[in-house]
Amino acid sequence: MRYFAKEPSPITGKRGCRTATGTTTTWNGSLAVRRTCRSRIASVPSMFIMAGKARRNRRDKCGMSDTIKSVIFLVALFIGLPILILWLRDRSHRALRQRRHPPETLASDRRAYESRILRPDWGFYERHLRRPAPPALRKLYADRAFVTAQDLEYADGARISTFAALDEQGLFETRQWLGFDAIAIATTDFSDPIYLRPGSSEAETVYITHHDGGDTELFAESVDAMVERLKHENRGA
Repeated sequence: MRYFAKEPSPITGKRGCRTATGTTTTWNGSLAVRRTCRSRIASVPSMFIMAGKARRNRRDKCGMSDTIKSVIFLVALFIGLPILILWLRDRSHRALRQRRHPPETLASDRRAYESRILRPDWGFYERHLRRPAPPALRKLYADRAFVTAQDLEYADGARISTFAALDEQGLFETRQWLGFDAIAIATTDFSDPIYLRPGSSEAETVYITHHDGGDTELFAESVDAMVERLKHENRGA
């Protein structure tokens, strides 16, 4: 290899050492340019690889987002739809009752029903109950203002729409809903009857039977506990 004096490179115009190997002449100054170009060309595939990975990451994130949205939609569908159906059914029933019973008729019917509430047939009720009526129940029906009140708050969102008339007609009205003999002492805002189970050995537990499904639940440990809770929840009313 022979070395020549520094001369300007024909490519870059910069001075560099010209070397000659056989018939090949190379400029050291241009080698740096060529190596830089080679490194840039070599970096192009890696740029495409990184871009591809970024696109795949975005697709994965979008896929996860779509899955979460689908799960939320299904949960809302299976939980929200039954609630919506019950709410619409309740509104339709109330609208139907209002059409069948205009406000004037409702007021007249309410006055007639309150007169029945204020005249409990204790003899008939105790024969049905097959035991003496609880003293707390007698005390409740002696409170004329409270026993004729409506829309009373109870607990856990439950409401007492009205107390019920303790008479033979009351037995007939409750039997239609329950399918067995029971006299309601009150009804909820969904017209679910609240009652004491008949039987000489039955406790003074208060039960409620729901229209939708017909399941029966404990409403209060006793009439006394129910009345105490009602008065506590509605003390400012």
